[in-house]
Amino acid sequence: MLRLVALIIICQGCSLLSCSEEADLSKSEDKTEKLPTSLPFEELELTDMSVFAPTGSNWQMVGAVYADFAKEGHIEMDEGQGVLVNSPQDDARENIHTKWEHGDLELELDVLMPKGSNSGIYFQGRYEVQLLDSWNIAVPAHKDMGGIYQQWDETKPDGEKGFGGIPPRINAARSPGLWQHFHIFFRAPRFDDNGNKIRDARFDYVYLNGVLLHEKISVSGPTRAHQLDGEAALGPLFFQGDHGSVAFRNIRYKTYGIDTLSLSNLQYRSYTGRWDHLPKFDSLKPFKEGTSDYIDIQNASETPNDFGVTFSGDLNIPTTGRYLFELEADDRAALIIDTQMVALDNEKGGNKVVGLADLMAGKLPFKLRYQQERGRSGLHLRYEGPEISWRSLAKPPAEETVRKQQDPIWIEVGEQPEMVRGFVMHADEKLTHTISVGTPQGIHFSYNLNQGALVKAWKGGFANVTNMWQGRGASQLLLPLNAAIQAPNLSSIAVIDEGTNWPDSAKHLQYLGYDLGEDQMPIFRFRMDEMRMSDRMLISEGKLKRQISVEGEGSTDVQLLLASALAIIQQPNGLFNINGQYFIDTEMDAFIQNFADHSELRVNFSSDLASYELIW
Repeated sequence: MLRLVALIIICQGCSLLSCSEEADLSKSEDKTEKLPTSLPFEELELTDMSVFAPTGSNWQMVGAVYADFAKEGHIEMDEGQGVLVNSPQDDARENIHTKWEHGDLELELDVLMPKGSNSGIYFQGRYEVQLLDSWNIAVPAHKDMGGIYQQWDETKPDGEKGFGGIPPRINAARSPGLWQHFHIFFRAPRFDDNGNKIRDARFDYVYLNGVLLHEKISVSGPTRAHQLDGEAALGPLFFQGDHGSVAFRNIRYKTYGIDTLSLSNLQYRSYTGRWDHLPKFDSLKPFKEGTSDYIDIQNASETPNDFGVTFSGDLNIPTTGRYLFELEADDRAALIIDTQMVALDNEKGGNKVVGLADLMAGKLPFKLRYQQERGRSGLHLRYEGPEISWRSLAKPPAEETVRKQQDPIWIEVGEQPEMVRGFVMHADEKLTHTISVGTPQGIHFSYNLNQGALVKAWKGGFANVTNMWQGRGASQLLLPLNAAIQAPNLSSIAVIDEGTNWPDSAKHLQYLGYDLGEDQMPIFRFRMDEMRMSDRMLISEGKLKRQISVEGEGSTDVQLLLASALAIIQQPNGLFNINGQYFIDTEMDAFIQNFADHSELRVNFSSDLASYELIW
């Protein structure tokens, strides 16, 4: 559980909340939901080309792009700003790079790949994360979307020149023409004072569309087609422009150095007792005290239960700026810097609290209070600061009483579809009456039986049900094994006036069960007043096709809801782009109903059978 405590301090004499030894730590003002869980990213302002080093005319700044997913290399552009696009020509196929250089770098961006297109992101101009239209590739290679591209040695024999490429764990790529999101943490190589490399470059993680592709991957040298030779502590960020069309937007980053906060003159005092809140430790007599090189509650106390510990010393701050602290204690803790309360967790049970502090470079008094009742003990104190990635100030417990991780339970699909009843998350809501269907073709979906709604669809592996069977009594969720698109958790049919918001609940909708078709796929049956509805999914050519039939009295007054999203745009090829997540293709006379905060894609039901395809 994460609680946000809005306490921003400036350590130059201003006091928001006095936390001297006499302060009553049982009292705190909880101003929740105002603090971030990480420091903000820098935004690469895509207003004009001046943010990049000079390059070829194949690169330009535009307002929007459109790529027909069925046309090789197709891309069209609208005037404006906010999108960086590469459209290579015979006489212009240049790469592009930032004016600034980076060492360690955390990067987030959106990328759009036209059909068959090829590009790459080169960290420090040397280490490539591959960009490729890899739609529906069953077993991705290092050259597919999100792969760490191979290195190349021209001196080796044919067939051995390429080496070291690392494929993504899973193909999380969407179809061409859709925006896709990367989140990458790159660690630069390290060198000693003589310039000798002492640690390889490393990708701590690479996420694509929310799916982890790589974790702690070292790269011993520049990958093939690197933009800069050799290896160095710094280098610019390159985007490849000599292969195919590509577009980027929402480029955000954090650059990191090697400075850290540190503690000195650290002393501890241990106390015994039981308290229902953090006590005033100065009024108590310690049973043990001493010095320490780090915060370690196990070393500071000789008893596992009913004790308290205080740490005090100096906090050495390398750089003036804003720092974010995250405190997690089991049971209670408080962090004080220069008499100011930064983070306070006065509730039992392993909560996380965060606090912001604007700190001046130099040395400031540091205090940490911890109180343990019975059962599990633990204290974690992490921070993030200017050019400092998340690091720890407290030593984790040597033996945490966390349940030992067991082997995950995955459901694989054989020659027949698999169906699993269970709980599924939809945005922030847990859906309790769902059935998830895995197919041999590798396209899967979750269906809400309460609403008659297709709520989620994904490709690749089917389901992780570990959460349903290990430690039951917790969330008990079925988790897709790949990035899932999310459809609205709303009934597919309703009798409403045009221009009226689609109802949140399916009024009068009664679930009647399901039959199995010849393909062993479920056909869901519903009744609404005098009408009956059937709903089935079919898999064809990498697409999910939905067929809905409605019959009975009143069926001609029914509308069908195909999608509800922040933005729905009909593209020149006739497809509807649903919030950039997926396309809908239909031969029905669908129309977009716009509202102040969202849009809906609807159809007036006029025949016995309606159908549409989801493409992603």
